[in-house]
Amino acid sequence: MAKLVLFQGIATLMGTIIGAGILGLPYVINQSGLLIGLIELVVLGLIILCVNLMMGEVMLRTEGNHQLPGYAKRYLGNSGKTIMLIGMIIGIYGPLLAYMIGTGEALHAIFPVFPPFVFSIVMFIILSTLVFLGLKAVEESEFGMMFIVVGIILCISVWALFTGRFEASFVQDFSLARFALPYGVIIFALIGMPALAEVREELEGKEKLLKKAIIFGSLIPMLLYSVQLVLNRLQESKHVDEENLQIVFRYTL
Repeated sequence: MAKLVLFQGIATLMGTIIGAGILGLPYVINQSGLLIGLIELVVLGLIILCVNLMMGEVMLRTEGNHQLPGYAKRYLGNSGKTIMLIGMIIGIYGPLLAYMIGTGEALHAIFPVFPPFVFSIVMFIILSTLVFLGLKAVEESEFGMMFIVVGIILCISVWALFTGRFEASFVQDFSLARFALPYGVIIFALIGMPALAEVREELEGKEKLLKKAIIFGSLIPMLLYSVQLVLNRLQESKHVDEENLQIVFRYTL
């Protein structure tokens, strides 16, 4: 039972981290260079992991369950709560809008029977229903979806591994002039702190598992991203379609 709860916590954090950022990473890494991208992905990923662990410690040492604005109010006052609330509204609802619109466009490309708007509305209804049903429904759906997402990534990775070709130039295109290029997209792809409050609630009564859930939930997406980027270059995808990046940022900037 404890392992199942731990896996659900990991799935919730991974479900928040793995999102539209996975579409933008290949493009910016192809522009900056694979070596730079991997270095920044690992360094920033470890920094974000440390921040998540510190936030998890704050949650464990604070009485009661709160969202991030609640913790900000507890330790920083009303001004801290307001700043955190504004940041969460921008940081959560912007990407959610991008996901709905991007999903509508992607499904329309596969099933051109209906316009993208219809698919976006259907996605909104499905996800809103899960939220309305409560935390249990959300964590169960995240748990199932993570297996599907990881399975798809692994299948694509295996296919790329056996059909691609590695060249030394992939790791020689190092240039400090392009070092800052992937920074924003990598941060966007790794952020998952808003989900920590839900993970804390899911592990209620088993709080000692929170640290493990944060560590695995933060490191597994970083590993999947790294594998994706390396195998992306194996496919000689120097000309990655910019449409992926446009879907990610068109409605979040």
